[in-house]
Formats: sequence, structure tokens, C-alpha cells
Amino acid sequence: MIHSDHGVQYACDEFREILKKRHFIQSMSRKRNCSDNAVATFSRRLKQSGRIMVNFHDIHQIEQEAFEYLAF
Repeated sequence: MIHSDHGVQYACDEFREILKKRHFIQSMSRKRNCSDNAVATFSRRLKQSGRIMVNFHDIHQIEQEAFEYLAF
């Protein structure tokens, strides 16, 4: 699942087609509802922390990285 706001880069047909081809589900926050953006905010902060890696091998590796980030 890919969660984002309603930015033009996430709503464009090209981006949505890429997600569809890769079997991702797109989730968008409701307009003007900041609590819907919690997942996107967490993801952004995790990436900004420098702890995110590009190539995770499996979901367990992602979970471990997120756990270590939260425990830090």
C-alpha cells in the first residue's frame, strides 16, 4: 500500500498506472483532514532520518527498521 496526500505527482495517471502494474494499492488522505496523513508523515520522517534503505529484502526487515527507529 502506498499512502500519500492529493499532490499532483501522486494523482497523475502515469503514477497510478505504475502502481497498478506493480499491484500496489493506493491510499490517499481526505482533503483537509490532517489525521489521515499520519502514515505519510511517519514515512516522511523515517526517510528524513536517513534510516530508510532502498532495497529491503522482506517485510520483516522493514518492520525491524521501523521498530529500531521508534525505539531510538
